[in-house]
Formats: sequence, structure tokens, C-alpha cells
Amino acid sequence: MLIFVCILGFPTTIIANAREKLAHDTSQNNSKAIEKLDQWIFWLFISGVFKDPRKAVMFDFYQVIISISICLFFERIFITWLFTRNGCTYNRFQKFIEMDLRR
Repeated sequence: MLIFVCILGFPTTIIANAREKLAHDTSQNNSKAIEKLDQWIFWLFISGVFKDPRKAVMFDFYQVIISISICLFFERIFITWLFTRNGCTYNRFQKFIEMDLRR
């Protein structure tokens, strides 16, 4: 899912740049196209996949994606460690979860 969000995040820069070009083009009446692009940008932003093309905040997108990737990597390592530690099987792991929920 994380890779899917990353792939969706990159074309949003193209959409934002197209909107800027249409906004600065004074030779045509582009209000309907700009309105459609604004709707796309809004819903992409709400869904969490909008990558802001401004240089000041572009690093934030990468920082969040890299942080989530590192956390998912460590989560996978810790789950694997938990299963292999002292012969812990899936059934024992479920018992640990059940005991933790009973507290």
C-alpha cells in the first residue's frame, strides 16, 4: 500500500504544475479547467497522496514516506523476532495478545 501511495504522489506534481500554467496563461479562458484541477488536487490532498510541488515543503512528503517505510521494516523484523524467539508459534502469539487484552 505504501508503494501505491508513493506512486500516486508523484503525478500530483504534474497536476499542480498544469494548474499553475493554466492560471498564468492569460490568452485563454481556463476557469473550468482550473476548477476541475482544483477538485482533483483537493481530493488527492484529502486522500493523503498529494505531493506539494513547492520546494519549501517538498521534503516533507519524502520524510513521511521514508519514516513510514523504516517503521514498517522494523515492525516486520520485530514480528519475525517474536515468532522465532524461544519457539514462539502463531498460537502462542495469539495467546499473548489475548492475555494482553484481558489486562
